[in-house]
Amino acid sequence: MGCQKEIAQGILDRGAEYVLAVKQNQGRLHEDLKDLFEEAQATGFEGVPHDYATTLNQNHGRQERRECWAISDPDCLEYLSTGREWPGLRSVVKVVGRREAETGITVQPRYFISSLDASAEQLLATVRAHWSIENSLHWSLDVTFREDQCRVRKDHGPQDMATLRNISHNLLKLETSLKVGIQGKRLHAGRRQDYLLKALRS
Repeated sequence: MGCQKEIAQGILDRGAEYVLAVKQNQGRLHEDLKDLFEEAQATGFEGVPHDYATTLNQNHGRQERRECWAISDPDCLEYLSTGREWPGLRSVVKVVGRREAETGITVQPRYFISSLDASAEQLLATVRAHWSIENSLHWSLDVTFREDQCRVRKDHGPQDMATLRNISHNLLKLETSLKVGIQGKRLHAGRRQDYLLKALRS
């Protein structure tokens, strides 16, 4: 949802830079990125200026390796059929996450576009920071609001409910007088109208 030209332009207009995940629903852009990196890797990146970085983490019986390839060469960016339509586009990125655990091995490639002409190491760090925020928020919403169990499917219902959950989560996070977790604050707000009003004013 966040990989939109209007969002990219809005970020640049505010003096910031973007690193946007490109999902399969982006159609042509996703296919172009996949083809570009697959062809480059098939030839060992011969004639394709690029940067590379990797990280390795081990914890709780799990080993996670992340590899990142970044291409900022203007000639390579011309390979993207919709590249010129993206404001400030300066680099494309492929990140492959490989996780080894007792349950098996999973390998997941992800693609990104960015207005940064940065090193693969910096881009990988940016992507990882975004993942940690996203995973933390999703976990909190699922535990506190049972987001994954929501059966609202019709029309704009899913987006509306997600918006209400995010607003509620943020309000409860901002309210600091009650020294309990988000779930405890939510339960308290459901039982005490004075606390509910206090949270809404936070």
